Formats: sequence, C-alpha cells, structure tokens
Amino acid sequence: MSKRTLPEMGMHSVECLDPESHDELVINLPLPSRMLSPNRNETRPQSVGALMGLSRARREYRETCTAIVAVSVRQAGWRTPQRARVDLHFGYRRDPLERALPETRKFYRSDDPDNAVASAKMAIDSLTYGLAIVDDSWKHIELGAVTASDDEGPYLQISVKRLA
Repeated sequence: MSKRTLPEMGMHSVECLDPESHDELVINLPLPSRMLSPNRNETRPQSVGALMGLSRARREYRETCTAIVAVSVRQAGWRTPQRARVDLHFGYRRDPLERALPETRKFYRSDDPDNAVASAKMAIDSLTYGLAIVDDSWKHIELGAVTASDDEGPYLQISVKRLA
C-alpha cells in the first residue's frame, strides 16, 4: 500500500448512528477512479501493460478502502453482524456549468445505478476484509438503496445496517 495517511486516502467520517445498539455503521470512502468504471474501454484491456495497470488500480483502491473500513470499525466499536443491509450513496460534485450542459454529464460520471454498483465492487469487498460484514455473499448481505447526488462530494458513503 502507498505511504499516504488515512485522511489523505479520503477518510471523511465514520459514525455509529446508534452507539448503544450499534445497529448502523456509516463510512465515507473515496470514489473509485474512472479507470474502475465498467464503461471505460480499459475494463477490457488490450495489452499486458493495460491489464497490469487495471489490476494495480483495483488493488490500491481495495487496500485503501480496507484500511479505512478497519479503522472505522475499530473506532465505532462495531460488532460484525451475521446479516446486514448495505446502502450506497455516491456524492459526485460537479461544477454548475457541467451540470447545465447535458453533453458533458456523460463524460464526467455515469448516472447509471448498475454501473455505480459495479464500480464500487472493491469497496464492498473491503467491508469483508475490514470486518464490517461477515461475507459479501447473498447469504450475509442484502443490497439496499443506491443513490447519488451531484451537489456534494466526491465520496462513496456506505451504510451497513444490522439485520441479524
């Protein structure tokens, strides 16, 4: 992992919304890079060098998110639930001119929820590695709401709600 500190890696905040029962954990992570978007041509690399670059980007993002999740779990006193609901909120800050011009919107970020979830795969994996959830299989998680806003950010906010 690179030698950046956790605040430089995008740790904005962590909170346990109900500290007594520890039923919900909210973690803000950095957005995945554009290289990890399913709409980019680099998701189907044409060369060994491109494949290595994509693999490196995935690994670095996963390691960054895992470090933030692990620290957040420890700080909040979170107990790993057997089953949890995971909600995703993407904050894409765009300047007002980009929001006003439809032709620039598609080049900045995708507005497709399915692509947003696909680009957040490594962040969801990091919930397992950082001990926020037991596993990212259907048996242990339920994917909840996927929302986005372009007036704040950039960040990926993950909310983990205890179901069992």
